[in-house]
Amino acid sequence: MQNRLEEISIHNLKTISFNSFFALVPEHYDEEIHSDIKASLAKYFLGYHSVDYTKNKFQNTSVNSTDPLNSLLKEITDNVWSFSEELFDKLSKIKLTHRNDITLGITANFHRLQNSYECSVFLIKNKYFFESMSINRMIFEQINYCYNLYDLGQEEFDKANAKILSKKLKSTNINKLKKALPNSQLGSFYSYLSEIAHIDFKQLNNYLHFDKDEDEDEYIVTYKSIFQSIESALVLLKIIDLQSIILEYTLSKFSNVTLEFIEHNNTKIIPCKNRATKKLLILYQKNFFDIIENHPTPETFFRKKKSNDDDLPF
Repeated sequence: MQNRLEEISIHNLKTISFNSFFALVPEHYDEEIHSDIKASLAKYFLGYHSVDYTKNKFQNTSVNSTDPLNSLLKEITDNVWSFSEELFDKLSKIKLTHRNDITLGITANFHRLQNSYECSVFLIKNKYFFESMSINRMIFEQINYCYNLYDLGQEEFDKANAKILSKKLKSTNINKLKKALPNSQLGSFYSYLSEIAHIDFKQLNNYLHFDKDEDEDEYIVTYKSIFQSIESALVLLKIIDLQSIILEYTLSKFSNVTLEFIEHNNTKIIPCKNRATKKLLILYQKNFFDIIENHPTPETFFRKKKSNDDDLPF
């Protein structure tokens, strides 16, 4: 049963397409199956009579799986999903010593986010940039909501009316979280997420390009980009790093949670400097920038330079 559930989970589905025909196929299926499905789609679109003939004609047109950018994207998304599974397994094993509205709200929201991670990983793998970043932003806001709930506390929760609770627990109000992690640049990070999620004017260059060699009215709309996909994957890795920290901090006073991402401290959040998520984030950023140094990049792609000394580097 476990293998069947894994097979139908959307995080491991891969899009196989030929022109307007497409299919979603589990990524771990044999490459020959992928090839047969793509050839079948091409056969119907082009009107050929034989799948074998179609396979031979298009055998060299598939994406090179050894391409460093595609390989890096797969490695990052595989690790993000692995971290998410470990995180939710850890959450499911937590024994609460204090059960109240606060701990219920925090644990329930963290549990529900597993669906969001699965959707984001699926969209990233299939190179849907703006769509995946919108979900990334939602995950960030839900983590922030959990911290605001923890900061409010049960006593104040009991006294507050609905209007006050709505204001203090607002998921888009990140002031408390910024103060809790002052070295993490969460303000600029959230602004960056919002610009992309809302596809505001600054994002035009991420998908709209004018052909300099053609008539000025000619333009190109970019639907998918490996560069943007890796950017979104790195963002999701940063967010799961943040969730690991906030989960441990908000539940450590009310449960038996094992601390792996933060130092033991009852008054403030001190992220562990050698936590696995941070080390991988720094490694993948370096690998990404090393690859693009010798790889043609879109004119609109800008390298973001951040310090690795940040609590949450990006």
